[in-house]
Amino acid sequence: MINKANMLIKKTCELCGKEFLGKSDRRLCSLLCHNRVVCHLVVGKKNTNYKHGRRANGKKRSPIFDKCYRQLRSALESGKIKKEPCKICSNLTTEGHHQDYSRPYEVQWLCRKHHYAIHRV
Repeated sequence: MINKANMLIKKTCELCGKEFLGKSDRRLCSLLCHNRVVCHLVVGKKNTNYKHGRRANGKKRSPIFDKCYRQLRSALESGKIKKEPCKICSNLTTEGHHQDYSRPYEVQWLCRKHHYAIHRV
């Protein structure tokens, strides 16, 4: 008996257009293409997660949030701001948390666990 779920099919990557052999549910050819999509390096309709300018839950993101996020990311890449350990548990893998999106450089550095905990409250 042939297991159709494991059969490889000739497909075309939705991001780069390269042909590859993959399972029927694969849309991207490589981990590199996957990371470009997941890390938001590909924006707009070319991103396979594109939902007409909306998040997965259907709500639009705030333009103030987007601007704040871009400014913080730019400051991190240029070296103006450096990531710090989590304020609560000292974990070195952190995310920036803003109390006020109009102040993009005033950031609390929190690990993912504590960042989600703050948003759940």
